[in-house]
Amino acid sequence: MKKIVPDPPEDLHAKFEHPPGQSLSTAILEGAVPIEEVLMNVCHFMFIAYTDGYHAQALAPEGELSKLQASSLQHLTVAWGQIDALVGALRQVPASSFYRPH
Repeated sequence: MKKIVPDPPEDLHAKFEHPPGQSLSTAILEGAVPIEEVLMNVCHFMFIAYTDGYHAQALAPEGELSKLQASSLQHLTVAWGQIDALVGALRQVPASSFYRPH
């Protein structure tokens, strides 16, 4: 079964300058939007989501809501770790803007 994922709000795309009517993914693919900016943005918003979720869990009464928030935070932590690993890998690729020689 295909998972339905909503499109992100248009105002999130406004941070990146790309041709009107072009999707963010196409702009990244064509180099109009640097992938580095997108990855840094993803890390930033994941940090905010994790912090908000952590505080919401602390305020939630014990029960199903608390369990759901704990599960959500675990999944967010995994995704955040994977993005961090991707950035770490890109730092080792000389052609990447992330490249940092040892």
